[in-house]
Amino acid sequence: MNITNLSDEDLYVRCQEFGMNARLWVRKFAALLPEVYKRHLYKKKGFISIHEFAAKLAGMSAEAVNRVLNLSELLEGKPALSELFESGTQGWSKIRVVAAI
Repeated sequence: MNITNLSDEDLYVRCQEFGMNARLWVRKFAALLPEVYKRHLYKKKGFISIHEFAAKLAGMSAEAVNRVLNLSELLEGKPALSELFESGTQGWSKIRVVAAI
């Protein structure tokens, strides 16, 4: 379907749908970063740093990458929160708040 033929409402609904999916996939990508960092996979694939890897593959900022890596340390010994993080059902900022308690 040609997007120029969509009504404003249909276009908006599509934007919402794609936006929600984008957030979910970025959260799932973020959950992979601690393992990528641990294995130095970013170096093996020719990236200078984990920050460059995340920026080029998922558009993540260096600050977001640092938060995710710090969160992974907080989640050690907290399997229920780790599962939420890895599944992408909750954003890492919400999980971080709960993990700190």
